[in-house]
Amino acid sequence: MYDLELPKQLHLRLVRMLYESLRLDQNDYNSAKTRFDILIKLLRRKHLERKDLCLDPIILIELIENQIETNSNRMKIFPIPNSYQSKLNQLVIISRVYFDVNATESILQRWSQYLCIHCKDFNRYLCYFSLFLPTLLYPEEHQKGFHSWFQDFFSLWLQIPLSKSKLHKPLIILFARLSQTACGYIDWQPYLLEIFQRFDHIVKNKLNDYKNLLKYFLIWIVHLIDPRSKAIDYLRQIIVALNFDNKFDKFILSSLPFVLIHRYQNESKKNCWFNQTPSESLLTETIIRELGSSIQQKFFAKYFIRQTRIESMLLSALIMTNPIVFADLIEENLSIGCDDYSRPNFFCSILHLYASSVYSIISDDTIGPKHRLKLAENLYKITDTLGTHNHSAYPQILSAIKSIVILEIPFFDFAKMSEANLISSLTKFEQKFLKQSDKLVQFPLYFIDRCLNLFEIIGENKHLQEVFSKDFDLILISMFIRCPHRTIEEIIDKIINFYQNNSNATNFKLFELILQNLVLIYPEKIMRKFFPYLLDYFAVLPERFDLENSSNKQNKFKYNLNILKKMFKCRCEILINYQEQIMELFDRICALGFDKTIESSIVSVFRQLLRSSLATVIVPKIQNPNFESIRFENWPKLIKFDQFETNGFKTTEKEQKLAAIFIKKLSSTLYSLEESIENDANLSMNSLKSKLKLLMIIEGIEMHIPFNRDSVYNQDETKQANVDDSVNPFVLTNSSNSIVNRRKIVEVCSKILTIIIQKNDIKMDNENNEIIECVLDIYSWILCAPKFKLNAKPNSIISLDRRFKLSIFHYFNLENQDKIIKERLLELISKNQASNGSIESMIVIEDLLKICTIPIYKNIKKKMYLIFKNVFATHSSVLWQFKDLIKSYSEQMAEDHSSNSFEILPLLASPHPRMENFWAYLCEIYPSFLKISIPEDIAEFSNILVGFELFDQSIANKIVLRRTLDWTIVKNFENLRKIDEPAVTLDEFEMINEEIETKNRQNNQAYRSLINQIIQTIQNDVVHWRFCYLGLRFLNSLIQKDIEIETELVEFYLQCLIHDLQAIRSTAHFGFCKIIFKFLKANEIIMNWDEFDFNLLSDLDNEQIFNQIKYIDDASNGFYRIAYRITTIDCCSPNNLHAIIGRKFSDPNFLGQY
Repeated sequence: MYDLELPKQLHLRLVRMLYESLRLDQNDYNSAKTRFDILIKLLRRKHLERKDLCLDPIILIELIENQIETNSNRMKIFPIPNSYQSKLNQLVIISRVYFDVNATESILQRWSQYLCIHCKDFNRYLCYFSLFLPTLLYPEEHQKGFHSWFQDFFSLWLQIPLSKSKLHKPLIILFARLSQTACGYIDWQPYLLEIFQRFDHIVKNKLNDYKNLLKYFLIWIVHLIDPRSKAIDYLRQIIVALNFDNKFDKFILSSLPFVLIHRYQNESKKNCWFNQTPSESLLTETIIRELGSSIQQKFFAKYFIRQTRIESMLLSALIMTNPIVFADLIEENLSIGCDDYSRPNFFCSILHLYASSVYSIISDDTIGPKHRLKLAENLYKITDTLGTHNHSAYPQILSAIKSIVILEIPFFDFAKMSEANLISSLTKFEQKFLKQSDKLVQFPLYFIDRCLNLFEIIGENKHLQEVFSKDFDLILISMFIRCPHRTIEEIIDKIINFYQNNSNATNFKLFELILQNLVLIYPEKIMRKFFPYLLDYFAVLPERFDLENSSNKQNKFKYNLNILKKMFKCRCEILINYQEQIMELFDRICALGFDKTIESSIVSVFRQLLRSSLATVIVPKIQNPNFESIRFENWPKLIKFDQFETNGFKTTEKEQKLAAIFIKKLSSTLYSLEESIENDANLSMNSLKSKLKLLMIIEGIEMHIPFNRDSVYNQDETKQANVDDSVNPFVLTNSSNSIVNRRKIVEVCSKILTIIIQKNDIKMDNENNEIIECVLDIYSWILCAPKFKLNAKPNSIISLDRRFKLSIFHYFNLENQDKIIKERLLELISKNQASNGSIESMIVIEDLLKICTIPIYKNIKKKMYLIFKNVFATHSSVLWQFKDLIKSYSEQMAEDHSSNSFEILPLLASPHPRMENFWAYLCEIYPSFLKISIPEDIAEFSNILVGFELFDQSIANKIVLRRTLDWTIVKNFENLRKIDEPAVTLDEFEMINEEIETKNRQNNQAYRSLINQIIQTIQNDVVHWRFCYLGLRFLNSLIQKDIEIETELVEFYLQCLIHDLQAIRSTAHFGFCKIIFKFLKANEIIMNWDEFDFNLLSDLDNEQIFNQIKYIDDASNGFYRIAYRITTIDCCSPNNLHAIIGRKFSDPNFLGQY
């Protein structure tokens, strides 16, 4: 909704309505948890303020109390799910910011009587106070907030002995939150001595019970710090007494800098309504440096003695407290690490430390100018380690280089472009930096040269390729946008020389990344210099280039195709200048023939060309040399982490001429294909396949050049354009548009399928499978909403998968052609389904059937069923692969309420042993048969909603149910009666009810048909006993209280009760008890219901039996376990006690009374 700019007023209204709905259905935990999730998302929107929203805390308090009461009544056998409790606590934490002003008073009145240390529930109510008491208030509301309870709670905290850490936890968390949200508005001076005495006692005695509370204690203490208080002195004394070698003390020393910096950064944020710290209480840099020095002076050396990456992350926060102390030590250790190959862990950690601290160091006014002079030296020093140190250090090396180049250091030689009067205006450090500018100019060349020399080291190592891909792009872009043009020309010459000298290279990731970024930023230069070399490579290749017998030739050809794809990412205004060469290259590559090993690469290359001819390109903006960038005072203003100024290049109608020419060329190929089909009776399958593959280039892209915003395409494209069939019937043209004629393409697909079917010796071999797959891809693209629509409005963009998720016919009515093609597809399957049982053939058959089921027409439903039956009878071992296909078929049949909705069930009675697993998918195949539970609290609608959506899964009916429930919520909300327009009027609601009742009648009829069909399938003599068992399991899940049970089902269960196998007897026993329980009240079955001992449930041994027993199968080798476990505890609850009824079977009079 926020993508559509939901107004703030509607946002608040939605929050209030959902929040008030929490009063309803407090026992429906799944529904409540869903509303918790939505409310949490809505309340997290940062543009909300406390003054905008007022929430009643009583609603959440009642939910918490109801949760505790429910858990106690259930005797902890069936507790409320932990996910519900955690979500509720999370909602309270986010909602308490918006509690009304009087919320504190109402919370205190509700629970104050339990604040006695001798009360057995004392800890629970302390947790309630810690969770609910609001502390983030406006200053004028403090009097009604923490002023009314702080003194009492602090006195209570002092009375609790330190030995009872559980009682301390909620109070320490509450005080930490209070000090953080009300920083500067509480005078902590009278309480400092008691606070630090307790903290010092915990630290000195290393009380492990408080280890998890140390972070809250540190938050509390850090937010006590005030320039006017003695908290700094107390904290410094504790720090001096700490020992870094102790883990308890080390945690404090490592966490304290993070908390300090976190407070300082929060207080530096602007325009935050909740950041209200008074100016006289703000944490200053002087205080941070004093506390940082206390830690640094004593323990800094030990950080480097046992340097690890984790400790370097902790130290990076400490550096921010006082970079002056650390800067020289970091530089010294960096030099040691670069020269020492024996300590890779130390080298990685110092690089990580340098990357995270370089900005803090050079931004300091005192030491920054001095250390800026070392940046160029450090760049070369770190780059030299590439190829010399261990490969595991490469991520840290690139990260350190990135941390320097993103500072927008100018890679220009300012010494040559500066005048004497400008140089004299520079400071001493700036003049020294100016003399190093020649080294900075050479660094991009040096870095590129160093990386190109690593291609033998990286090779086929995918891990190293991913490592370089992560930061490499950002380093290249940062350098390329600031390099002078002379340096870029030298870089291009260097990669051309590398390409020529390594002509046998087949996989060099770094070279491709460098080339890709040059194409993005300097497309004209790279196309002018490098593109002719690619043309020369493809020009010397002979026609019908044989790649199958030479892996080196094949790899090299693919590698050059991949480079060509990178080149085609240029802007269209550059590509249009090479129009003739590109078309010649296309013809040349097509003349080589489409080998199956390279056809996908060729299609990908020219598809990229077509997209570049149509798309708008966003590229980083090149920075011009500016003498002012050398001044250190401008550096902080220039630093923009991972952000670049960009330019957008949008293709014009003139530039889209390349795409129009390319599309007509492809369509001409298809036109010649149609002539070959009609005139050549002995058409080669290879020729057919190669021409079809060419058409795949335009798949997935909307072919309007340019897109006409004002035109509305109806069902027939021919009404929108003038067709000149004598020129090319596959392209429709008018004054401004060039459109691919989809109707002609569909006709060609139909003709190709006809040729394949008419061949007497046709088989589902690999060659024909590829042709069929290609036809399916093209055909599905014709009917599918495209992935890309050039210059389309945002609300008209539709993103769908390329195949099998077809939308409505997009431009013209193809239903008649669609039916014809699907009939031919089914004919093809019928002719070849038994010819080959390979996995490849089964995949093709599955794809063909999927096409036929989307959508499924009435005139081919019977053919589909026969296909299923024959395929599954011949290849039953692959039936489990078709579960999604059967699901799609069955759902469409169920939507039509056809009498054959469940006709697929008998096909599952195959004797093949692997079919056992397929029965486990029954609940997935028929998800619409499982009833959606409706809360019983809405009693007035229970007679309407019975059985609703038992089978039907259509979107319209889901909307009906949703609107109905919305209307009930609005009706029950007392504070929402003033809403101007209810969700649904009463007349509309009555119409909805009639529709629901009609659906219910249809659902009941379909339910009975399903039950009868399953019984008939199980009673089949050829059905394996395992199928009987799983079928019974499925029947048990379908027993519904609201639908009448047929006599046949009861008789079937009675027959299964005397079956020879224990597994079937037990399962029938279970279902029979469920039938009895569903139609009788529990107190009619079990005497003394209130006194029933639920602990007896643990004695049920069904689960143990089914987990231990193994069954042998004569048709296969070895033993088999039961596919489904009978988990008794899942069905033995106070609301579902049919397993308890099962215990009554030991009484011979039990069944007689029913």
